[in-house]
Amino acid sequence: MSRPCRRSPPSPCPSPHTTLSLVDWQQVFPPPDHHHRTYPLLKSQPTTPRAARPRLHYRASMAVLVTLLLLLPLLPSTALAAFTPAFAAFLACGASSNVSFPLDSPARTFTPDDAFLASSRVPAVTNSNSNPASPLYAAARASNSAFSYKFSPSASAGQFLVLRLHFFPFPTSQSAVSISSARFAVSVLGAYTLLSHFSPPSAGVVKEFFVPADGSGELRIKFTPDTGSSAFVNAVELFSAPPELLWNLQPTAVGAVAARGDNVSLLWQPQALETVYRLNVGGPKVGTDKDTLWRTWLPDDPFLFGPPGISMLNSTTSPIIYVPSSPYTREVAPDVVYRTQRATNASAMVGSRTPGNFNMTWTFAVDQQSDYLVRLHFCDYELLSSVIGTVMVFNVFVAGAMGTPELTPTQNEQQSNTAFYIDYAATAPVAGNLTVSIGMSPKGPPGEGGFLNGLEIMKLRPSDSSSSGSGMSKKKVVIIALSAVLAASVLASAAVLCVCFVLRRRRRVTRPAPEEKESTQTPWSPFTQDGPSWIADPRIIGQVNENSLRKFAETAGKCLADYGVDRPSMGDVLWNLEYCLQLQETHVRREAFEDSGVAATQFPEDVVVPRWTASSTSFLSIDDSAVSDVGVANSKVFSQLSNGEGR
Repeated sequence: MSRPCRRSPPSPCPSPHTTLSLVDWQQVFPPPDHHHRTYPLLKSQPTTPRAARPRLHYRASMAVLVTLLLLLPLLPSTALAAFTPAFAAFLACGASSNVSFPLDSPARTFTPDDAFLASSRVPAVTNSNSNPASPLYAAARASNSAFSYKFSPSASAGQFLVLRLHFFPFPTSQSAVSISSARFAVSVLGAYTLLSHFSPPSAGVVKEFFVPADGSGELRIKFTPDTGSSAFVNAVELFSAPPELLWNLQPTAVGAVAARGDNVSLLWQPQALETVYRLNVGGPKVGTDKDTLWRTWLPDDPFLFGPPGISMLNSTTSPIIYVPSSPYTREVAPDVVYRTQRATNASAMVGSRTPGNFNMTWTFAVDQQSDYLVRLHFCDYELLSSVIGTVMVFNVFVAGAMGTPELTPTQNEQQSNTAFYIDYAATAPVAGNLTVSIGMSPKGPPGEGGFLNGLEIMKLRPSDSSSSGSGMSKKKVVIIALSAVLAASVLASAAVLCVCFVLRRRRRVTRPAPEEKESTQTPWSPFTQDGPSWIADPRIIGQVNENSLRKFAETAGKCLADYGVDRPSMGDVLWNLEYCLQLQETHVRREAFEDSGVAATQFPEDVVVPRWTASSTSFLSIDDSAVSDVGVANSKVFSQLSNGEGR
């Protein structure tokens, strides 16, 4: 006989021979101490006798537990525990009230800076614009004399602190201090000069540094104006860095660093670092709402160099895996960076004259002969190549030198979608840009030349007591200098001997035509002695991008080469001119609050280079809500370059 149901009289209760689905067990069978209560039934099916219910209840609980454990890796990164720094201070300099950013991940609040000023006599200035680009740029702390901030990080703050300084020179009605023409230096701990003779651009900039913690329990940030100028700052971010962020892996020395024989971990680790580039390769811009360290990752399109169609974009919706007890965590780079990648385009290699030299290359403007830490992020979506029985193998080049020959992701990953990175220690060349290339390896599968997910470049900022950028001793510096002088003398002697030999062997000397005499006596040079900016119209100095002007001058110089084989083709000239235009336009449009680092003032998020990117590509949106199609806008200038066919 069926037992009456109290809460749902219209529905008959199940008979003793009714089976319930797993979703019904929790509602049908209450905890042991409340077994006398009855619950409404959602479904009814033939069941087993009551004596079997406890065993089935246990099995159902275990099934639910196993299901939850299997679904745990699929949870989005925002559902996992967010990073909480052991020490943090976010200051809205010159502000009178808090400035909150609830959309940041995690949310942040910038507080007034009065409590951290070493002196109370530093004036605050306000923005004349009632609608600033960011709430942080509504005010600033400025002075015609030196001023400093004092912090007291705890001993548990770790070995490094992340420091971000916001600079936005806005117009102000207060005549006591002018920040539009400010020029100053910034130092920390009395040992590291982070900025020298620094004049922030009118569009503003955010500078990011990694500063060693000296363990003294006190950290001072000092702003010292140049003679007759002023210093200012809009906002300060200071917090402890996760321990896995820096120096957990031995960097690979390449080029000049390898030739010097530097012990990178020993000589570089005590120094400060400045972030100059941070790129989400193959993906969109990543803001502070998607990065637990409140970083900004820019798209890599403006930095990609090479013929059209050389690369393609890949993405994955599978969860990113971080190996436990390893330095690879989402604090190093967020999931969204590893979900997209740029890979070599196998179809573009078909018919190539030199398929073995088919590389993806990124180029970056850097300070000549400065030392840089280059970090490359990788995540292989398929450990096995499309060629059955082979694995992915490719080469990595940094600063024109071999970084990692025959890189095999399976050596760092045990399963697909596992994130990892590799650090390189490199020195910028004497002339030109610093480059990073991913290329095919003879041992790799045919038609596959590698991939890259993310890229970071950090400049070494040695302490003021260091004798050189790499921390070398004075004796080593003297030896290198003498060796350079000796080598230069040998080369000069060899050159003189070669010239004498050629003159003796020459049967006749070609006399230049009258109209060529003046040009042969004074060879033309695209640069002046004082640098390329001085050949510009004085009325536009300060508005023209020096990188754009330098590239334009180099192109013009190549067009005037003595021999036709050395002159560029018309297609190359047009491409270089478009590149100059891109550099100039990005110099004008950049907003200060869009990124941390030097790259923020050069390339905005909406700049793409049609010659480098496929006409249509798909990638996962940042919030994982949908898959978006991102089209590439064709440049209205030099529109004939939009043709993707090879010349």
